[in-house]
Amino acid sequence: MAHAALAFVAASTLVACSREASAPANATAAARTVEKPEAFAIEAEFSAKDTVAAEKDRRILRWADSPCGMSPVVKTGDALLDDPVLQPDFVVEFAADGRALRTWGKPFNAPIGALRGDRIGFAQWRDGREQWYWTDTRGRIAPGDAAAGAHPRIDESAPVDCPTIELFGDSEYLQCFETLDASTGRTHRIAVEAACS
Repeated sequence: MAHAALAFVAASTLVACSREASAPANATAAARTVEKPEAFAIEAEFSAKDTVAAEKDRRILRWADSPCGMSPVVKTGDALLDDPVLQPDFVVEFAADGRALRTWGKPFNAPIGALRGDRIGFAQWRDGREQWYWTDTRGRIAPGDAAAGAHPRIDESAPVDCPTIELFGDSEYLQCFETLDASTGRTHRIAVEAACS
């Protein structure tokens, strides 16, 4: 009888062990079938630094007609701050002496919204309405919220004289504003080029 009981316990243990051993394999297989969430990206227009190189760029989905001419449209989660082929519209915070303090990039001709810490809001037209996004000084683009387009908007702030800012050269479209950081209430001077018209 003792041998029969011992054999039963041994058989039960082997069955339990084989079940435990197969569980991780099943869990691993299930984990492999779970798709990773797609990184956030938007379709946005940028300027082409070099039209010939841009025409060969496989990231370009299409070319959009704008008041400034044709501009490439790409799907990206980044403002392309240091891209060799495409260029964003730059937004620069500057000091009283004209020194550039921080730089952001936004899609070509995108309306600019609020300044909140290290982020600025910008808008794109989607499905017949303005959709807001955030971008930071590292160029990352993220979904916006009501705060991205809320007051005080940079482009609706008090205009100030623009110093010479190297990044903008002799741009005739340069506009400068004194605006409030919506998160701290501090005043900042911001330079941005107006949209083509």
